[in-house]
Amino acid sequence: MVKVIITGSNGLLGQTLLGLLLNEKESYQVIGFSKGKNRSGREDFNYVSIDLTKKENLKEKIQEIQPDFIINTAAMTQVDDCETNKEDCNILNVEVVKWLVEISKEINAHLVHLSTDFIFDGKKGHYKETDTPNPLSYYGVSKLKSEQVLVKSHINYTILRTILVYGEVHDMGRSNIVLWVKKMLEKGEEVTIVNDQYRTPTYVEDLALACKISIEKKATGIFNISSNKLLSIYQIAQQIAEVFDLDKNSKTNTDLPHMLTDISSWEKIMEEMGIENKDEIVVYDNSDVISSCRCWYNLIYFGHDPKLVHVLDGGFKKWKKENKTTNNKEVITKISVYTCKENAELVKNKKQIDENINKNEFNVVDARSRERFEGKVAEPRKGLRSGSIKNSFCLPFGELINDDHTFVNKDKISERFKSLNFDYSKNLVFSCGSGVTASVLALAYSIINDKYMPTIYDGSWSEYGKI
Repeated sequence: MVKVIITGSNGLLGQTLLGLLLNEKESYQVIGFSKGKNRSGREDFNYVSIDLTKKENLKEKIQEIQPDFIINTAAMTQVDDCETNKEDCNILNVEVVKWLVEISKEINAHLVHLSTDFIFDGKKGHYKETDTPNPLSYYGVSKLKSEQVLVKSHINYTILRTILVYGEVHDMGRSNIVLWVKKMLEKGEEVTIVNDQYRTPTYVEDLALACKISIEKKATGIFNISSNKLLSIYQIAQQIAEVFDLDKNSKTNTDLPHMLTDISSWEKIMEEMGIENKDEIVVYDNSDVISSCRCWYNLIYFGHDPKLVHVLDGGFKKWKKENKTTNNKEVITKISVYTCKENAELVKNKKQIDENINKNEFNVVDARSRERFEGKVAEPRKGLRSGSIKNSFCLPFGELINDDHTFVNKDKISERFKSLNFDYSKNLVFSCGSGVTASVLALAYSIINDKYMPTIYDGSWSEYGKI
């Protein structure tokens, strides 16, 4: 059995590599080193909470474990922070590597070290392992220094240089470009992206596999690990939007995000997925804003039987955490026949919202944060004023969601709605920033009121707050 220490086991690559190696427990004994509590969501490995910058403690722990391999994924990687905190950057990115080399030499361990394309100046692109480095940032300088420490050592080492790593794990200490763009677009927020920077982005699962292969092959030397497709940051953002189908199934002839499409378009969407009117449907997502609730609402709005439409509580995040079955095979569907029946009473427009301020025929509940509702912070989407609809109520959707992305229990949902002190004899209409998290509140309310039919102000603050 191969004994492996992963430094930075709480990070994106660290957690991904943990999962990969723990799939083969008969072959690997895995020990995670990271600062603070274990954030991986797993308890089937040995975790050591440790400050890597404390040399003697680091040395003592590693000598106690006597690993065959040390995978060093820990680093200070925020480029701007490295410029302003050069001393801290140097300690973690260079000095710690020196110590790991010393310890590896003493115990005859193989050290696998993660490096970066920032050791190059970017003028050439498609760099080879033998190209001459020329870092332009202190982060790049520190990573080049760490490489030189390994090259000059007399230990077995592997250097894996990588580029713009993306992916998702159980507990994200930091975001990455994919999750950031996805989250911004889900919220209907405007995204400004540079179009003059080009990268070859690396999927974290592929990088973890490269680490595993380095162990299996006992590979030595320097290897550049990334995708082979050169894309601008703008092109990357475009592809993220396409992959996650953001706004693909929404109204197209509008500048408002996530608006309901027309009947014929929705029928086509259903038919292309092979869905029939009699089908029972479970909707799930992998989103922090529980976007499956918006699909649940759309299905009901276009006439699918509410008793046949469900949302998977906790979504794909919880499903994966519980190690339930997944696959990556393409689903082949047969075109179906689907007939919509639009429930127009389940959507409100701006005119109806304005009229209700005087008529007071229904209650409007806003799912945005209290700071945005009260106008204490600027709206993230450009061109919108701060504040809220007159006489509306605020119930941030996050107050009804647990840390594992499941809904809180019925009693807590009921308690939160009762705290608003509105007239329950009137219907509820939900709003938010762009119509997505409003659907979260609508589903939550339907949990405590099974007669409620979800009603949304579709334009939400993206329309009402226009300057």
